[in-house]
Amino acid sequence: MTQIKNTFLITIIASILVIESFALWTGVVTGSVSHRIWSSITEVPLVIHLEPEEQHAAAPELLVKQDAQEVQVQQEIQEVQEEEVSVENPSWRKGSIDDSQEEELRQWGLRSWLTLSIPSLNLNAQVYLPSDRFWNAKRWDMLEEQMQIGLMRGATAYPHSVRPGERGTIFISGHSSPPTADVAKSAYGSLFSQLPSMQPGGSIFLANNGESIEYQVVSSAVVQPQDTEILLQQYESNLIKLITCYPVGTTRDRLIVTAREV
Repeated sequence: MTQIKNTFLITIIASILVIESFALWTGVVTGSVSHRIWSSITEVPLVIHLEPEEQHAAAPELLVKQDAQEVQVQQEIQEVQEEEVSVENPSWRKGSIDDSQEEELRQWGLRSWLTLSIPSLNLNAQVYLPSDRFWNAKRWDMLEEQMQIGLMRGATAYPHSVRPGERGTIFISGHSSPPTADVAKSAYGSLFSQLPSMQPGGSIFLANNGESIEYQVVSSAVVQPQDTEILLQQYESNLIKLITCYPVGTTRDRLIVTAREV
């Protein structure tokens, strides 16, 4: 009987030990697996979370670098544009005619053409050539306005003038006295005020593209404003006709000084 009790007791103790051993190993294994699973779970979100943070941290530097490159490109473009402007509009031109005046000349179809020089009168001026749109259309009122724009800045040729050195006449008009208050403010309101003193044989020079052509005065005449035949073109001689209001201080008549190429 005692032996049976002892066997039964040993069996119970062994069972308890087996159960505890199983529980212990189950806890160890379960803890290890749980740790690996948790680590894998925490590591994956950690990497996923860090990558956007790194991207966001680098993005401002990338944007700053891109902005700096764009600014540099814009500066280079501006420098090229400024160089082109300085070539097209050199400083010596800006000193005489500003941008608004250049635009006005362009709108009215006027361009700088010749340089007129009369040494005996200490006269030197630019000659502007109008487009022939009003001349061809016989819009004399508009032609008058067109030429007045040029007369504010020097002398003005008539659109049907020939080129220097060609057979024909170059017709050049200039103020002898300011006809309006606006013209009085111009440096050229009295450009031809001394023209009545020109004598036959006097020299007049026209310069074009660096080449200067000399003309000598052959005659002077006073005509009425309606005597438009003075503007008739001829192709027998190389002439210039300087035209201005006369007597000086009035617009009553016209003085015509004719010179022939030497």
